[in-house]
Amino acid sequence: MSDCCWPDLGRTSDSLGTPRARGTIGCWQLTSLHAKTFVVDERWSSVGTMNFDNRSLVLNDEVTLMVLDDGFGQRMATMFRNDLERAVEITPDAFARRPWTERVLEEGANLIARVL
Repeated sequence: MSDCCWPDLGRTSDSLGTPRARGTIGCWQLTSLHAKTFVVDERWSSVGTMNFDNRSLVLNDEVTLMVLDDGFGQRMATMFRNDLERAVEITPDAFARRPWTERVLEEGANLIARVL
């Protein structure tokens, strides 16, 4: 889920264009803290500032907390489910019908992504 209206402009089109992709892309409608979080099997969780890319691993100063704990993981999973109830899902069909201006922004973002 992202707090951007069309999350990760360039990467969203890649994700939605993958035939075997699984998961949901949601657009958060309320204010939020811009953190990168995930939870796996309601047990392994991550909360922090790090993007999951090579630039964050090599160049940027980032902070991320990784937790392996059933209780914490279950609380994280509950928060995700609650957030998804208040998010607007971005389906491949809706994404394909987005305005041409969004497509131009995506192409521009893709052109300069490596230097940002």
